[in-house]
Amino acid sequence: MDPEQVKKSIKQYIQSKDKNVAKLSDYAKRMGISKKVMEMVGIYYE
Repeated sequence: MDPEQVKKSIKQYIQSKDKNVAKLSDYAKRMGISKKVMEMVGIYYE
């Protein structure tokens, strides 16, 4: 998957009023990409 598309998707998700960061974290852990996803969330989470 294109890294820029992943960044864009996470940014849009974090800005969504229906976001669930705990669920996102759980999915990321299951996929073995928790650290990377949470780093991106930290960048966009305001």
